[in-house]
Amino acid sequence: MMTPDDPSSDGAATALPAGISKPATVIEHHCITCGYPLRGLPESSACPECATPFELTMRAPALADAGPEYLRGLRRGVNVILLALIILVGHSILDTAYFLKLGGGLGLSAQTVGSLAWPVSCVVAVMNLYGYWCYAQPDPTRHETEPARSARVILRMSVAGFAVVFVVEILLRFVFRGPATSLPGTGFMVVRYATSIVIGVLLLTRFFSTLVYTRTLAARIPDARLMSRCSRLMWLLPVIYLGPVAATYVVWGLSSPASFAGGMSNVAFSGVRTLGALTAYLLYYVLLSRLRQQLTAILATGTAAGVSEMVGRDS
Repeated sequence: MMTPDDPSSDGAATALPAGISKPATVIEHHCITCGYPLRGLPESSACPECATPFELTMRAPALADAGPEYLRGLRRGVNVILLALIILVGHSILDTAYFLKLGGGLGLSAQTVGSLAWPVSCVVAVMNLYGYWCYAQPDPTRHETEPARSARVILRMSVAGFAVVFVVEILLRFVFRGPATSLPGTGFMVVRYATSIVIGVLLLTRFFSTLVYTRTLAARIPDARLMSRCSRLMWLLPVIYLGPVAATYVVWGLSSPASFAGGMSNVAFSGVRTLGALTAYLLYYVLLSRLRQQLTAILATGTAAGVSEMVGRDS
């Protein structure tokens, strides 16, 4: 059946009446900027989440059409991020085991394990800087269609900002520390606290922009399950990671410091906090592992793994 705007009707397209948009799209599309599902929206409209015109999403190339160097760079970044995550998880388990007095059989003292915290943090930070920088590299095929404030751009800005603050943190720790510092004691502490706050903001920005950016990459595969996981983990991971921490401080506030510090409640909640963090790390690892599998499949065969089963699914 021919429609008024069907080019095959009378040999030419007929203009729609004023005030009437093009029919809603039937094919499953996701916004190329934020990954928002656009099913049921008119093709002349914009994404209700970020206002990106639908036309830009239609013009965005599939990930399989991207250059192999770009795809290898994405996979390299994901691999480094996953390796840093494994190191972080291993140290968290070791640190918690000694805190709960379960690691004496390893031949390491609690002081030795505690002294590893800063070196491990530095290694993980450097690996994440490199990994996320590679992961957020620009796609040459999207140079003309990528919005100026895309999730990828925000992610790269957060990585660059973290690199600057990380250098400041090292200077504060090793250069301006001690009696010989030129900074007054109060001013030094203010700078340290301010640096910690900025690091927290940058890490939150990196977390959310990574999930949004990953969702846009999943839309270009397309992998509906990966897109759905990104949307779900955007609220689930903060709850899993920060929920036990918040509960710990609530209980601490309701208890007397003398009875809480070093007591069974402190030990129990330390275990709960670690369990929440490890669960969040595991879910994040599974998410990025799925993306790595898709990138590997595209590089090897030119097609995503199981793409025929994933298109249009929101599981």
